[in-house]
Order: sequence, then C-alpha cells, then structure tokens
Amino acid sequence: MLISVATLVAAWVWAVIQRLVDADSPFGSAPLWQRVRSVAIDFYNSPISFSLDLLKDNTATTILALILIASYVILFILLRRSRWILREVEVERVLAMQAGLGGRWSHAKISGEGGAPWADLCAGISRHDNSQLLILGANGIETFGRPGSPLFDVMQNFRGSARIILIDPNSSETAGRASALGVSIGEYRRAIVASTKRLRDLRQQQHPVDWRYYDGQPNWKMIITSRTA
Repeated sequence: MLISVATLVAAWVWAVIQRLVDADSPFGSAPLWQRVRSVAIDFYNSPISFSLDLLKDNTATTILALILIASYVILFILLRRSRWILREVEVERVLAMQAGLGGRWSHAKISGEGGAPWADLCAGISRHDNSQLLILGANGIETFGRPGSPLFDVMQNFRGSARIILIDPNSSETAGRASALGVSIGEYRRAIVASTKRLRDLRQQQHPVDWRYYDGQPNWKMIITSRTA
C-alpha cells in the first residue's frame, strides 16, 4: 500500500517539477521564484483542482498508482474476509471439541497405518450412549453387506436406530460407478441386492433398521453415530 501511495505522490511531485521547468507554461519565461510563487498560489487557491490537473498531465504514472491502490484495497478486503472465515471455523472447531464430537476422514492414517479406522468406528457404534447409526454408501457390500465386512458383526449387536442410504440398482449412475471400479453392472447390482438382503434380515430380527435408495451420483461414504461422523 505504501508503494502505491508513494507512486501517486511521486507522480504529483514530478508533475509540479515539470510545470516549473516547462517553457510552454503560462509563466515559462518568468524567473524561477515567480514560477514557484505562481504554483504555490494555484495550489493554495484550490489544492484539489490543482492536484487533479497535475496528475492528468502525467497520465501513465497516475493510472499505475491508482491500479496499485485499487489492488491493495481489494487484497485488504479479501484478507480481512479470510481472517473472519478462519476465526469462525476455529470457533466451530472448539465448540465441537467441547461438545465431545469427533470425526475422521475415511482414509486418514491412524498410528502410521493407512485406511479407515474401522476398529475405532466399531467401538464408537457399540458405545452404550450411542443411539443411532447413519450410513451413506454406494453398494454397501464392503461396509456391512457380507460376512467379514467391517460393520457386519457390529450391526448385528447394535440395538439403536439404523438408517442406510444406498444407490438405486436401476439408477443410470450405477453403471458409471461399476465401470469406475472395473466390475460388471450385473456384479455391482448383485452387491446392492446382497446388502439390502442383509438389512432385511436385521429387520426381521427386530432391529430398528430402515433403508432407502438414491439415484444421483455417489459421493463420499459417510458413517455417522451420536458423537462421530
């Protein structure tokens, strides 16, 4: 900001000097002291008009200075805005920590090992104070749909409310998801059917389980409990 202001001041000073030495000015042939006196009188009578006239005479430098000033003003506003956003995020993080909420990315590295923290997640689902389990997935087969999947056994023992959303096997997005994983559409649909059958079995065992389908593009896998997402 100081550089831009200095550039503008320099343009003004340079324009004053040019007016003093310019032979084509109204007092170009007058002695130097008379020129200085005339410039001082003009400035005293109308500082703003005098300065604007001078800056107009040195257009290139003036435009550069104004561009610099505008750029610094915009940058200052953006920095203030970003600081406000960061402060708000920090407040929300502290409030979440004080409330006992926790969360992890599905592929966060835990203790130097890659992959989802399934052991901690199963422990969180099994907590005595956890009353809900919400799952947003694609076909669900790698999450809970078959024996050996991370949540297969823990969902058997979970007595809270479970709500699951899987991709519609007849959705146009299902073929794209299957192609992205390198499996056939038939195999991918069978995985959805197997996961749905698992949920139906749990309901028949009097578990409070409900499920729905979505027909949009699969997004992140989400698993939410009473205290962890």
